[in-house]
Parts: sequence; C-alpha cells; structure tokens
Amino acid sequence: MNKISDWINNNREISIFIAGLTFFRFIYYLFIPITPQEAYYWYYSLAPDLSYFDHPPMVAYSIWLGTNIFGKSIFGVKIMAAIWSLMTNMLLYQTTLICLQRIRGQEAQGKEVKGKNEKKTAFTVVILYNLSIFAHLYALIMVPDTPLLFFWLLVIFFVFKYLNDGGAKYIYFAGIALGLGMTSKYTAIAILPAIFVITLLDPKQRKRLLTPHPYLALVLAGLVFSPILLWNYTHDWVSLKFQFADRSSGLKTFQTKYILQLLASQIFMLTPLLLVLFISTGRRIFRGWRSLVVERNLMETQQPGRRELGRARAGLHHATGPGRTARIGLRTPPPV
Repeated sequence: MNKISDWINNNREISIFIAGLTFFRFIYYLFIPITPQEAYYWYYSLAPDLSYFDHPPMVAYSIWLGTNIFGKSIFGVKIMAAIWSLMTNMLLYQTTLICLQRIRGQEAQGKEVKGKNEKKTAFTVVILYNLSIFAHLYALIMVPDTPLLFFWLLVIFFVFKYLNDGGAKYIYFAGIALGLGMTSKYTAIAILPAIFVITLLDPKQRKRLLTPHPYLALVLAGLVFSPILLWNYTHDWVSLKFQFADRSSGLKTFQTKYILQLLASQIFMLTPLLLVLFISTGRRIFRGWRSLVVERNLMETQQPGRRELGRARAGLHHATGPGRTARIGLRTPPPV
C-alpha cells in the first residue's frame, strides 16, 4: 500500500485524471443496460470453473468478484471493467515513462534524463488512449478483452524492463503476465512473435535469446495457463476447437469489401485523430528503422506510447490491439 500511495503522491495529476475518469464510469453504469455478452459471461460466473466453452475464465472470475461484492446487479457485473481500465491507464502511464526515459537516455548518449517533460508526455499518452472508442467500450462492458488489454500491456512493461538490463526476473514476470493474458483471451499469445522479433533485430539484445531465461519464462506462462489446458483435455478440447477450428472452417472467401469494412471499423474505433497520428508515427519509424530502436519495438508490439505533439518519439501504436477491435461488435452469444 505504501508503494501505491507513494506513486499517487509522485504522480498527482495523472492520479486525479484516472480517478475522475473511473468515478464517471461508476456513475455511467447506473444508466446503461447490461449487454448480451455480459449476461452470457454472468451466466458463466454462476458456476466457477477452470475454463468455459468459448473463452478462458478471467471474464467470469471478474464478474463473479464484482457481483459477490456489489450484488447481482448491472453495477456488479460491470464494476470490474472500470477497475481493469483503471489499472490499464496507470500501467500505460508507467510504461510510457520507462520508454521515454530510455529514449532520452539514448539521445543524451547514455545519460538517463528524468523530469516533467516525461510525465507530461505520458499524461498525453493516457489522454490519447482514452480518446479511442475501444478504450471506452472495454471500460463500460465486462468482456474478455478488458483484462486482456491490461495483461498485454503488462507483458510489454516487463519485457522493456528486462531489455533495459533490469534483471532476468522481469522476463519471468512477463511470462506470468502472458499466462494471465491467455486466461483472459487466447489471442494474448499473438504478442510472442513481436517479442521475438524486437529481440532478434536489436544487436544488443539478441544475445538474450541464447540464455535460458526467455524459454523458462515461456514454461512459466504455460504453467499459469495449464488449468485451462486441463479443462480442455477433460472436455474433448471443445474451447480450442471452437476458437481455432470451427471458426476457421466458417471463414468466407476473400473479398475487397471485407478490407474496406476493416479499415472503416479501425477508423471508427481509433477515431480519425489517432489514426492519423498512428500512420504518421509509423512512417517516421520506418524511415529511421535502425536508429529508433525503442520506437520500433513499441510499434512491433502495438504498444501505446505516442510522441507528444513534437516532444518525444514514442508511437501510440495500440491500433487494432490484442483484442482485434474490428471484432468488438456486441453479438448475441451462441447457445451454451
């Protein structure tokens, strides 16, 4: 608790902003209905298990916790969405600070620079993130993507700490975060190729691939995820079959209109402002691919971290994000 209070005291402005945003969402919950998806996952929470038919259990556990504290109500179902969002915003701010300090350190020839500029930029990153449609949707509805965003970012946070010579323990923390991310949504595993690529492309970091730590961290992630594998094993792999076989077999043939629909959905979810910032930062990073190492790594992991209107070179690259926001539409859930 002392560390949390110290963090709040040292980052008072962002703390007030996040607290105010969270309070607004608490009030908003009193006026919005439950969605079909949330009702479906609430039904899961009534029978806690190691996993479920179409998703891992984190969303059910979150709703179980909320309804056991605040009762079987719409507020109880939704409350953990605001808590996950609160933690995501705090972590986004802290991750951005780490990245900006490394960038400043490179620009100062190895001298790490700390100060108000970094905090101002990190604050702007949090504001930009919350301007996106999907950031608000995932804070207002309790779905698997809500905790996934937090754990996706937590993996990136620990990987960057590890790459910044923070010690081998951080890659093991990243492994735990990855395992918890996969207990939120299977697509959390999609971050692994990005981590491998950013390590391989950096001459100073690729030697880490010759050590046992990254691979033991994967084993640790597998251990965290193992209860879900056990559940699938005892249920004829029904969840994994549904997500990776049944849905794939139902894919339609490629058509141009689907690309246009995807682009339109991304513009809507990101908002035109963030899409323009995303594209402009991406172009700048590709032009300086070899020198902008930190920025390149952020782009490859789709990490939120944006150059603040000419202040720092860190890209807001959540884009489609781990949950693939093009698929966020509130569909009616399939029968159990």
